[in-house]
Amino acid sequence: EDIVRVWKITSSGAEYIQGFSPPGDKTYYAIPHPRSPTRILIGAYQKMYDWDYYSNKSRSTHCHDGIISCLSYSAKSDLLATTSHDKHVNLWRIPPT
Repeated sequence: EDIVRVWKITSSGAEYIQGFSPPGDKTYYAIPHPRSPTRILIGAYQKMYDWDYYSNKSRSTHCHDGIISCLSYSAKSDLLATTSHDKHVNLWRIPPT
C-alpha cells in the first residue's frame, strides 16, 4: 500500500489522523508544508502534491521528468528545492499564505 499517513504523537502513544495516496502515483518523499501545519508536500513520479490533510484536498504540480527523490525547504530563503532521477534540481519560491 502506497500511502502517506499523518499521526498525532502524544505522551500516551500515537493516534492515526488521516492518509493520502496520490492518484496513480507512488509516493517517494514527503515533508511538512513550511507555511501550513495541516499540509504535506509529497514527491511522486514527475509531480509534487500539496495535500491538506484537514480538508483532504490536494493539488499537483508537474515538477520533473522522473521520480522526485527529495524535497527540502529553507526558511531563510523561502525556497523549496526538489531533486529528481532526471538529474535536475528545481527551486520553488513558497508564497506567503
